[in-house]
Parts: sequence; C-alpha cells; structure tokens
Amino acid sequence: MNQEIAGQFLLYCILPLWLGAGAADALCHRWSDLPNNAGIRESLMHIAQLAEGAAIVLCALFLTINAFAICTMAALIVVHEFTVYFDLRYAGGQRVITPVEQMVHSVLEMAPIMGFAIVCLAYPDALASVTRSTASFALALREPPLPLLGVATVLLLCLLFGVAPYAMELASCIRASRVKLNARR
Repeated sequence: MNQEIAGQFLLYCILPLWLGAGAADALCHRWSDLPNNAGIRESLMHIAQLAEGAAIVLCALFLTINAFAICTMAALIVVHEFTVYFDLRYAGGQRVITPVEQMVHSVLEMAPIMGFAIVCLAYPDALASVTRSTASFALALREPPLPLLGVATVLLLCLLFGVAPYAMELASCIRASRVKLNARR
C-alpha cells in the first residue's frame, strides 16, 4: 500500500470518523444524563480511552514507523480494549446504553484498529521487522516531520471534537457530584 495514499485515507476518512463518533458519543452521554447516573467514574474512563486513542494518533504523527512504533500502537490498542470493557461493564449497571450509543461505540472501538491496520499495510517492512532480531525498537522522530499545518490541523480537530466534549462531560459530572454532596448535608 502506498504510504501517501494511506496517510490521506487516515487523515480524511479514519480520523474524521473517529472524531465524529467521539462527539456523537458525548451527545449520547448527555442525552442519557450520565452526570446524574454513572457520573465521574465513567467520565474518567472516557478520558482514559481518549488519551489511549490520542497516543496512537500522536505516534502516527510524530514517530518514524518502525518496530517500536508498531508495538507501541498495538499495546495502546490492547489497553484501549481493556478500558472499553471496564467502561461498558460499569456503565451497563448504572444507566441505559441505547442502541444508537452502542453503534457509536462500535465505531469508536474499531477506528483505532482500522487506523493501525492501515499503518501496518503502509509500512510492511516495519511490521515484518517486529519479529526479527534486527528490528529497530528505538524511539525515533519522523524524518522529515509531517507538514506543520497538517499536524496543527489534526491536533486542533482532536482538541475540538475529542478533548472538549469529554472535558465538558467531566465538568458536568463534577458539578452533579457536588450538587448531590451538598444535598446530603
């Protein structure tokens, strides 16, 4: 697979799909009144999942795709899957997770895996090197780096459609928790 085409597909298909699903998920949480049922605990799990996904994006943006980057992204996906499991296990006992929200979760869960698969297809030598004794497990920045405008745009979009909705969700959960605490006094 051509690395240029893979990069464009990640940038214009997978990333918008992931960010759109993240924003939709935050809306689903708002509609289910998450701050007043599952609360801060679930919101923190969402922040953890966002951080895990963001770390994968940062690897793709800033690191040379070698055995180290491949293994790091794979490990982040495994950690993300565990976090998803514990999030859903907790949330399922606290609130109703609608079919729409479940479908949104499917996209959120698969987008990092699809992105990782595309990276692996675009860098077959790096993927194959993982099992070789000559593999480069060195942390190496991209040379040359990706264009600054493109990186800044990706980071801004992640901030607006990834970080902001979940930060607002956490703030709402903290406010709801304080109201409940004050009502008990």
